[in-house]
Amino acid sequence: MSSVIYERMRVNPKFQKLVSERGRFAWTLSAIVLILFYGFFMLVAFNPGLLGEKIAEGSMWPIGYTVELVLFVFFWLLTLVYVRRANGEFDDLTAELVKEAQKETP
Repeated sequence: MSSVIYERMRVNPKFQKLVSERGRFAWTLSAIVLILFYGFFMLVAFNPGLLGEKIAEGSMWPIGYTVELVLFVFFWLLTLVYVRRANGEFDDLTAELVKEAQKETP
Protein backbone atom coordinates (compact mmCIF):
# COMPACT_ATOMS: atom_id res chain seq x y z
CA MET A 1 0.00 0.00 0.00
CA SER A 2 1.12 3.50 -0.71
CA SER A 3 1.65 6.25 1.81
CA VAL A 4 -1.43 8.01 0.38
CA ILE A 5 -3.59 5.06 1.41
CA TYR A 6 -2.01 5.01 4.87
CA GLU A 7 -2.71 8.73 5.26
CA ARG A 8 -6.34 8.25 4.20
CA MET A 9 -6.69 5.52 6.79
CA ARG A 10 -5.19 7.68 9.55
CA VAL A 11 -7.58 10.58 8.96
CA ASN A 12 -10.65 8.34 8.74
CA PRO A 13 -12.84 8.67 11.88
CA LYS A 14 -13.25 4.89 11.93
CA PHE A 15 -9.50 4.58 12.41
CA GLN A 16 -9.64 6.85 15.45
CA LYS A 17 -12.53 4.76 16.78
CA LEU A 18 -10.56 1.54 16.20
CA VAL A 19 -7.47 2.86 17.96
CA SER A 20 -9.40 4.19 20.96
CA GLU A 21 -11.58 1.07 21.39
CA ARG A 22 -8.67 -1.33 20.99
CA GLY A 23 -6.53 0.68 23.39
CA ARG A 24 -9.28 0.98 25.99
CA PHE A 25 -10.02 -2.74 25.75
CA ALA A 26 -6.35 -3.71 26.08
CA TRP A 27 -5.81 -1.38 29.07
CA THR A 28 -8.94 -2.70 30.78
CA LEU A 29 -7.83 -6.30 30.43
CA SER A 30 -4.31 -5.39 31.51
CA ALA A 31 -5.63 -3.65 34.63
CA ILE A 32 -7.77 -6.67 35.52
CA VAL A 33 -4.82 -9.03 35.17
CA LEU A 34 -2.43 -6.83 37.13
CA ILE A 35 -4.89 -6.17 39.96
CA LEU A 36 -5.67 -9.87 40.39
CA PHE A 37 -2.05 -10.99 39.97
CA TYR A 38 -0.56 -8.48 42.40
CA GLY A 39 -3.54 -8.85 44.73
CA PHE A 40 -2.76 -12.56 44.99
CA PHE A 41 0.89 -11.83 45.75
CA MET A 42 -0.11 -9.25 48.34
CA LEU A 43 -2.22 -11.96 49.96
CA VAL A 44 0.78 -14.31 49.90
CA ALA A 45 2.97 -11.64 51.49
CA PHE A 46 0.59 -10.38 54.17
CA ASN A 47 -1.64 -13.35 55.00
CA PRO A 48 0.12 -16.59 54.04
CA GLY A 49 -1.76 -18.56 56.71
CA LEU A 50 -5.05 -18.05 54.90
CA LEU A 51 -3.67 -19.70 51.78
CA GLY A 52 -2.81 -22.86 53.70
CA GLU A 53 -6.30 -23.35 55.09
CA LYS A 54 -8.50 -25.98 53.48
CA ILE A 55 -11.39 -24.80 51.30
CA ALA A 56 -13.81 -27.08 53.17
CA GLU A 57 -13.85 -29.47 56.11
CA GLY A 58 -12.18 -32.71 55.07
CA SER A 59 -10.94 -31.27 51.78
CA MET A 60 -7.37 -31.80 50.69
CA TRP A 61 -7.32 -28.60 48.58
CA PRO A 62 -5.90 -25.51 50.30
CA ILE A 63 -7.30 -22.08 49.48
CA GLY A 64 -4.00 -21.02 47.87
CA TYR A 65 -4.02 -23.82 45.29
CA THR A 66 -7.67 -23.20 44.51
CA VAL A 67 -7.19 -19.45 44.05
CA GLU A 68 -4.14 -19.99 41.85
CA LEU A 69 -5.96 -22.51 39.68
CA VAL A 70 -8.94 -20.16 39.31
CA LEU A 71 -6.62 -17.27 38.40
CA PHE A 72 -4.78 -19.41 35.85
CA VAL A 73 -8.02 -20.45 34.15
CA PHE A 74 -9.38 -16.89 34.35
CA PHE A 75 -6.26 -15.46 32.66
CA TRP A 76 -6.59 -17.99 29.84
CA LEU A 77 -10.24 -16.99 29.42
CA LEU A 78 -9.30 -13.31 29.28
CA THR A 79 -6.76 -14.16 26.58
CA LEU A 80 -9.48 -16.00 24.67
CA VAL A 81 -11.80 -12.98 24.97
CA TYR A 82 -9.09 -10.67 23.68
CA VAL A 83 -8.16 -12.91 20.74
CA ARG A 84 -11.78 -13.43 19.70
CA ARG A 85 -12.51 -9.71 19.79
CA ALA A 86 -9.24 -8.80 18.07
CA ASN A 87 -9.77 -11.37 15.32
CA GLY A 88 -13.43 -10.47 14.98
CA GLU A 89 -14.52 -6.91 15.57
CA PHE A 90 -11.11 -5.23 15.28
CA ASP A 91 -10.05 -7.15 12.15
CA ASP A 92 -13.40 -6.45 10.49
CA LEU A 93 -13.04 -2.74 11.17
CA THR A 94 -9.46 -2.78 9.87
CA ALA A 95 -10.52 -4.54 6.66
CA GLU A 96 -13.30 -1.98 6.20
CA LEU A 97 -10.80 0.86 6.63
CA VAL A 98 -8.41 -0.63 4.06
CA LYS A 99 -11.23 -1.17 1.59
CA GLU A 100 -12.45 2.42 1.98
CA ALA A 101 -8.94 3.82 1.60
CA GLN A 102 -8.29 1.78 -1.54
CA LYS A 103 -11.61 2.82 -3.12
CA GLU A 104 -10.57 6.44 -3.06
CA THR A 105 -7.39 5.72 -5.02
CA PRO A 106 -7.67 7.04 -8.61
